[in-house]
Amino acid sequence: MEEQLKQLDTAKALLIGLFIAGFYYLTLYDSGEMLDGQISNNQSALAAKQKELKTMEKTLVDAEKHREVSRRLGEQMDAVLRAVPEEYNSLELMKVLSDEAKVVGTSIVSLKPIDGRRQNRNRSNDKKAESPFRPVTVEVNLSGTFNQLMLFMSNLTKVSKVILVKQLTLSLDQPNKVFEVSSPIVKFTATFEAYRYAPDEGGK
Repeated sequence: MEEQLKQLDTAKALLIGLFIAGFYYLTLYDSGEMLDGQISNNQSALAAKQKELKTMEKTLVDAEKHREVSRRLGEQMDAVLRAVPEEYNSLELMKVLSDEAKVVGTSIVSLKPIDGRRQNRNRSNDKKAESPFRPVTVEVNLSGTFNQLMLFMSNLTKVSKVILVKQLTLSLDQPNKVFEVSSPIVKFTATFEAYRYAPDEGGK
């Protein structure tokens, strides 16, 4: 081997050296571009994963908010349906009014339902008839002292059902004797309206 190397002249040795250097450069030399490319690719992949993670986190937060809103709406709807049940009629409203009138000691002169179908026909605005809440209406005539009647009205606000006063009239039973008694009797005439939930009836 030494003899062969000695026989090489300078030009051949230089040529062989250049060949070895070129082979090394092409096969083994790494300028760092490949590593930079891998780093850049990894950074891009990491950024995409981070974005995907943030999207998933937002989705989870939104889903939790949606569940909470649905729960609250469900509770509110349950409360509405308890106050405005589907199965409710004038007889039930009359019973509530009668019971409350008896509790405060007033005399019940009359209790009578008002036809809901006739009432709906008399509504001036068709949009009201499209509501899923159907009115249940009762006319009440009572006789009692002013304090008894006011207590009767107050007690109705504590009933679990929605009951509204549509019309109300008060008058003295014996106006010529108003100064002769400590608690004069008052005539009470009112129209009360409750509601039932009937989404399938439309404007009927």
